[in-house]
Amino acid sequence: MSSTLSTQTTSTGTDTGTGTGRVDVERVEFTAEGIPLVGELRLPADAANPVDDDDAAPAGARAVGVVLTGPFTGVKEQVVGRYADRLAAAGFATLAFDHRGFGESGGRRGHEDSQGKLADLRAAVDLLAARPEIDEERLAVVGVCLGGGYAVRAAATDPRLRAVAGIAGAYNNPAWFAEGMGLPTHNSRLQNSRRGGSAAPAAPRPADVACRGAAPVQVWLGWLRTRA
Repeated sequence: MSSTLSTQTTSTGTDTGTGTGRVDVERVEFTAEGIPLVGELRLPADAANPVDDDDAAPAGARAVGVVLTGPFTGVKEQVVGRYADRLAAAGFATLAFDHRGFGESGGRRGHEDSQGKLADLRAAVDLLAARPEIDEERLAVVGVCLGGGYAVRAAATDPRLRAVAGIAGAYNNPAWFAEGMGLPTHNSRLQNSRRGGSAAPAAPRPADVACRGAAPVQVWLGWLRTRA
């Protein structure tokens, strides 16, 4: 799988509301399996910024890179954007993006594609690793809500990710699903999906978005910093 990277626009001097310094925000576009994805890359203003690609800064001067993946139907302006702001204000370089099928990204609308989301995360890691301001040896993934499960899977299959953090994570637990749905219903739905049965879209109406309201903003920054 290859990814294509292109930076479209840049806005600087973003106020994160934390009073800890300026964060530069870039709109970035890249692809995963040929599907266009759109994200926002936040860079602390004091992150190393080489004059050109051949003049890379020392590894110790470059920022830790963090990619974020969020709730079921979430987009980059919602929960992951909030965490991306706070992490960037704390000195991390962060990438919040729209997974395929959601927000500004391409793909089948409102479709929860589990393998596709993992491919999206690999492409997002490609983007972080290619940036001269970011230390490619210190990359991490943060997953919120349903994204917690994707974050764990991404970290287990991509050796470039040195740390993973889950925030109110949702993880695949067949026993829990069977208990909550009832075993006959659970088995029927599982068999239908294996036969290629259709599933309801993730968000039938624009108002049906994940994790509405304020999300907690405390992440284990020290833990993440020491492990990435």
